[in-house]
Amino acid sequence: MSHTPEFELSFYENQNQLMINRYKIIFKEHKKNWRKYFSHAKKQLKNNVYWIWIFLCGFEKFLKENPNLSQVSENKLMEDCSQRIGRIIGNYYKIQKFIKSI
Repeated sequence: MSHTPEFELSFYENQNQLMINRYKIIFKEHKKNWRKYFSHAKKQLKNNVYWIWIFLCGFEKFLKENPNLSQVSENKLMEDCSQRIGRIIGNYYKIQKFIKSI
């Protein structure tokens, strides 16, 4: 997966903020900790705006599969988070480390 967006960065920043605002409300309604969840994701995604955008877009599928978020365990929520992060980053850092070692 690409490390940077092909288009203007401000597009991704604006879209991220809109999704963040929406998901904050959803988490609050279902008594889930948005700050903990999103902080973990941002840290794992190295604050890369493009990767965060992909991550946030992917959360919509999880919400559709789990319409009552309050019944979803923290473990299941974090497991989905980790899986989506893995799909976004893939082997990017492993490949970078390998290239540097050559």
